[in-house]
Amino acid sequence: MRKIRLGILVTLCVAVWLFGAPQPAGAGGRQAVSARDLPRATIHYYAVDFVDAVHGWVAGITYIPPGSYGFEDTAIIGRTDSGGENWQYSTSHEAGQHSVGWNFRTVTAIDFIDGLRGWATLDDGTILATGDGGKRWSAQAEGSFEHRDNNWGYADLAMADAAHGCAVGSWVGFVGTVYPRIVYTGDGSEWKEADIPKPAGCSLESVCMVDVEHGWAVGSAGPGDKVPLVLVTDDGGATWTRQFKGLLADGLTLHGVWFVDREHGWAVGDSGTIYVTADGGTSWWRRRSGVSADLLDVRFDGAGVGWVVGEGGTVLETTQAGRTWVAQSSGVTGALRALASAAGSVWAVGDQGTLLRGVVPSADPTGAGFGDIGSSRYRTAIESLAAAGVVGGFLDGSYRPEASLNRAQFAKMIVTALGLAPAVTTATGFTDLGVPDAGGYPHRYVQSAFDNGITKGIDAPQTRFAPWDPIRRDQVVTMIVRGAARVSPGLLKEPPAGHRSPFDGVGAPHGENLRLAEYNGLLDGLDGLDADWGRAHASRGEAAELLYNLMLR
Repeated sequence: MRKIRLGILVTLCVAVWLFGAPQPAGAGGRQAVSARDLPRATIHYYAVDFVDAVHGWVAGITYIPPGSYGFEDTAIIGRTDSGGENWQYSTSHEAGQHSVGWNFRTVTAIDFIDGLRGWATLDDGTILATGDGGKRWSAQAEGSFEHRDNNWGYADLAMADAAHGCAVGSWVGFVGTVYPRIVYTGDGSEWKEADIPKPAGCSLESVCMVDVEHGWAVGSAGPGDKVPLVLVTDDGGATWTRQFKGLLADGLTLHGVWFVDREHGWAVGDSGTIYVTADGGTSWWRRRSGVSADLLDVRFDGAGVGWVVGEGGTVLETTQAGRTWVAQSSGVTGALRALASAAGSVWAVGDQGTLLRGVVPSADPTGAGFGDIGSSRYRTAIESLAAAGVVGGFLDGSYRPEASLNRAQFAKMIVTALGLAPAVTTATGFTDLGVPDAGGYPHRYVQSAFDNGITKGIDAPQTRFAPWDPIRRDQVVTMIVRGAARVSPGLLKEPPAGHRSPFDGVGAPHGENLRLAEYNGLLDGLDGLDADWGRAHASRGEAAELLYNLMLR
């Protein structure tokens, strides 16, 4: 087997530190390190994985720098058993008694389940495996390197355990049209093609398997619908279905995906795009990243701490479960393409041999989630709306799902949920709103709800709003129905003749809206629906459930 042995890692010519001020090596700082250049070449890293404090792997392609001379570019996998102090590299796999070189190929992904067993993908569709920590590699699936047509390749790989995993990418037909491709294994060695949607012009860039059954894959938007491609499986990768809700038809590509469990996940992509879900992708919500660079990978260490990397040396970090992201200084300008974390360290790799190592910070307990919704029937709705930035909690980290909601609070919730802009100024015709806070609350939100025909005052001249009075359930429903008509006319369908409703006989002004909401599923998940239901005060949990049901329409 052809090998290239490299010596001890050396620091970059300019001292670079990830996420913080420089510290002496070994003092807990986040040091940027780089392997010594290969003879007459250097490396672009596309993948990294660590399983503990000492065993790790990097992978990518060698290239000939401008102005230099060399024979060829070749795929390459490096391994360390010293926590990154020393590396050994491989550029071929074994086939019987022969060694097959990886010339003109790239290693796109690598995934180990322990210090010995791992898998890797090449961009020509070859899938490699090792049982000795990467000293020797063998092919489990042959690629399409020599093919002139119907070429395929894999951009990412994820193993749930020693037997179950998926590789995702694309294939090109005879006329040059690109289609997504997924293969899966149920025994760790034989790979089968999955049953997936195949929109033309799309490819898959990243995959995450949270267990042996459940996984997500993301990729490019097609020229037709322009919605980023997001697929989900619940049978180990054999079949996949597409998710749409909340994904914008903006033609952008998603390059990375990561889930910490079956419900909570993130996807990142072009132009600083970050999407988050709290319900397994049933609904996706776009969050502000604060950057415009293309984002290439996302990784979490537990549920609270995570990172995103991308073009131009972009690094974002969260200690609040993705609710807020903070840009960090990486000290490099080339693309950072992949992330890994293990044993209290985080690793990022990218172009020109960049290998960054950092310390995993502690999670911010105030941002990790609401501490009082674990047993609430409205937990999924609350978490989803919190991910979307629609609802927030209290300073003690609670949400208080059973507490009543006032009229001003719900005005802000519905304006935010519907994507409506708050009023430009705090000027309003209502005289009982008090003094606005620094963000113009409640004035700008109440006025926006009023201007959009969602709410009214409590008196004929429309000068009083009663912002701090508890809001009733029927008032919440009416505001939601009006908001749906304002933002998405025709979304809510009229009940057919003869439809029986718990609200038959409830009169104006809310009866018709209650019946419309019930027929369209906006009251799903709520108990006690009868003619008197709407007269009670709405709780914070109920309001979240109602808005969540609307968002799923």
